[in-house]
Amino acid sequence: MNGGSGRSAGVAAHLRSSVAALHGANVRLYLAGSALSLVGTFVQSFALWWLVLSSTDSTAALPITIGVQTAPILLLGTWGGSVVDRFDNKRLLVVTTLVNTATALVLGGLVAAGPVSVVTVYVFAALTGLVSVVERPALQAILSELAQPDEIASAVGLNAMLPPTARLLGPPIAALLIASLGISWCFFLNALSFVVFLALLGATRRDRMLPRRRVGTRGPVVREGLRYARRDPVVGPVLAMMFLVGFAGFNFAIILPLMVKYTFRADERVLAVVLSLSAVGSLVGGFAAAGVKRPSMRMIGAGAVVFGVLLMAAGAAPSVPWWAAANLVTGVAGVVFPTMVVSMLQQASRPEMLGRVMAIYNVAFFGTTPAGAVFVAWLTSALGARAPFLVGGAFVAVTGVLRLAARGPAAAAAAAPAAVAPAAAAPAAPAAADGTA
Repeated sequence: MNGGSGRSAGVAAHLRSSVAALHGANVRLYLAGSALSLVGTFVQSFALWWLVLSSTDSTAALPITIGVQTAPILLLGTWGGSVVDRFDNKRLLVVTTLVNTATALVLGGLVAAGPVSVVTVYVFAALTGLVSVVERPALQAILSELAQPDEIASAVGLNAMLPPTARLLGPPIAALLIASLGISWCFFLNALSFVVFLALLGATRRDRMLPRRRVGTRGPVVREGLRYARRDPVVGPVLAMMFLVGFAGFNFAIILPLMVKYTFRADERVLAVVLSLSAVGSLVGGFAAAGVKRPSMRMIGAGAVVFGVLLMAAGAAPSVPWWAAANLVTGVAGVVFPTMVVSMLQQASRPEMLGRVMAIYNVAFFGTTPAGAVFVAWLTSALGARAPFLVGGAFVAVTGVLRLAARGPAAAAAAAPAAVAPAAAAPAAPAAADGTA
């Protein structure tokens, strides 16, 4: 009886810890705006994938599209982090959102006007990628200004639940719009979602935001950030692991559509269902990870092992129902791992380095996609669409095993969170508190 009461109390405590960041009005406004904007983003992404797949029979066209979109993060990601550390994140997000709104409207208009060439898709994918160089680290770094220091893990976890939630809603909405109104309306809906995000971001109050120390506008800030990431006993090993796992494991935007078309010979409805099931798993994973206040290095290593094994299971699935079920479970691990990584980086990084650290994280997560796209295209052409799941999963699992087997300064530093937590919570230089954007 006491055991049952203890478990209930533990679950209740985990739930309270998971949603602690929602006590702040600024966090609520930001997460609401991000959630709606991400739904629009996934609607557009689905439309873009299907536009490419339906207009060409090449297995390379979709990997090229994804590669072109993520290449700017690989090439300019660390520079984007230095911009985030220099300037006001809220103002930066206003600028990037306005550019994204214009891009979605123009692309929607071109699609509505007539057939769009694959080259045109590549150009707009590259434009979106260029904006994300600054947008992604700004979206992550601003959490440390909106949430209280002891609620950062909760804010990061809740924020990690938004993409899977959007992935759950986005594909069915996109499929419905494509079937009823045409593919161009997916882009128009995305533009509208950006407008909503701007309105809710503008409603956040600056006098309730925590000021963050910013770097000067001169000096080798990019080199300084890379040097810090390389030398820090926690940040360096975690980012190195993210590079390896990002390259081999997080190519879902490519491998899921290829598996649908070339292995199971199915249509966009099956892709929408599988993406939604994967999103359900990701939503569960994000909620579970939100309650982990201080992830350890061993937890991150174990998370990579589980994620890799589940990827291999998905690649071996004999039929669509089994494959969909495997992706549901893989979705859980696919969010738990990066959420723990982000939480550890947010808490371990010095405040004035956070933008650059998160930019390097984005290079590791998204910037490795061009190389991953080449890897996936080669594997698919040589061995079939199952190969990226099987080979990539094995690579991720081995990476996790090596992290678990590692001993040294990184493990010791990660085991002593009190030594790094004050850096994340350290007060920064005063900023404007007039409530303006």
